[in-house]
Amino acid sequence: MLGIASFLESKNIPTDVVDCYVQKLNVDYSEYDVICFAVNISNLTNTLDTIKLIKQSYPDKKIVVGGPQTLNKGQFYINQKDIDAVIIGEGEFTLYEYLTISDKTRVAGLLIKDADGKPFYTGNRKLTFNLDIFPFPALDKVPLNKYNMPVKQAHPISSLVTSRGCPSKCIFCFHSPVWRQSSAEHVINEIEWQVNELGVKEICINDDNFTLNRQRAWDICEGIIKRNIDVNIQLKNGIRVDKVDRELLGKLKQAGVWLVAVAPETGSLETLEKIKKDFTLDRVKKVVGWCKEFDLTTYGLFMIGFPWETRNHVEQTIKFSQELDTDFCQFTRIYPMENTPLYEMMNLRPINEFGEDGFQHGTTKYDGMKLGEEEIAGLIKKAFKSVYFKPKKALRIIKTLSFLDIYYLAKYAMISSSM
Repeated sequence: MLGIASFLESKNIPTDVVDCYVQKLNVDYSEYDVICFAVNISNLTNTLDTIKLIKQSYPDKKIVVGGPQTLNKGQFYINQKDIDAVIIGEGEFTLYEYLTISDKTRVAGLLIKDADGKPFYTGNRKLTFNLDIFPFPALDKVPLNKYNMPVKQAHPISSLVTSRGCPSKCIFCFHSPVWRQSSAEHVINEIEWQVNELGVKEICINDDNFTLNRQRAWDICEGIIKRNIDVNIQLKNGIRVDKVDRELLGKLKQAGVWLVAVAPETGSLETLEKIKKDFTLDRVKKVVGWCKEFDLTTYGLFMIGFPWETRNHVEQTIKFSQELDTDFCQFTRIYPMENTPLYEMMNLRPINEFGEDGFQHGTTKYDGMKLGEEEIAGLIKKAFKSVYFKPKKALRIIKTLSFLDIYYLAKYAMISSSM
């Protein structure tokens, strides 16, 4: 949303941004013609409730919804009576044209309603390949000092996305299969801007494939080093272990990267093959070993509860996570997104998929599962305890994080019933 805001501003369209994760939604909606919402799995229910309240008081205001889920759940959103339009895919040009073209049927990338109130799709919008044309996100429109991540080295902390799409074929993920990248120079300039102009001390790069283009990743590191940009960087969203090598990890360390996440998702060879990760568990171990050579903090990402998985499969994942011995581990229940191969192989019951439980607790109720909801919840707790309830692990965490951040992590573990 911040990227869209800065793009609209560059086209002389004034915008305001409210991030409800860190700000109260005390807004006088009478000042605005169009109100946009970025929705995802975690904020869907609250967003729909807010939209309903706005429409009750301001029925003439146009409500536009966008976000990563609209690619595969657009029909769900446009069927909500209070939503006027849904942006399908990337939103910069689509929202700009929605605001400036009177005939909305001419705006590609929109789900709208016709005169009879029926959904109408205006057609696919071509992807933007030159990402350098987009201005830096409007980080100046949000209170950066209010953002926090328990696993960090410095504050204020911000985020950065340097590429879009992913060519991998993991069965649980839905995204554009076409990978596009900002140039190394553009990325370096944005990092320098965040640090020098906004006072950012740490940046979390949230790319799905930051190291897919090895030379570009290397050039970004070189630029950070040559310009002497003092910033902590983490790659907590994960890098593919088949797209990184020992030399590149060393360069990442020199550039300020302190944390690298790897995402084997499983310790079961059968599951690894079925979810189409297309690398080996031995490769995961090798990359984690290289990270430890360079004193890079490591984070292991795992998923539990694929439809074919038995207790034995999950026990293999727990055992592998122990052998991998990353500094931090995350175990999440699987979530089958629509229009993914995983979704197609599961028979969903008609329930509220967006309840109060987080990914670390329980699972939504699907038919055809080898493991039940309570059993998966118990195995996730077991996985967390097997990794974190060890004196050696506790000491490593104490050395890595501040006591306040450790408190926040422990608090979240209690609230989410992870342990």
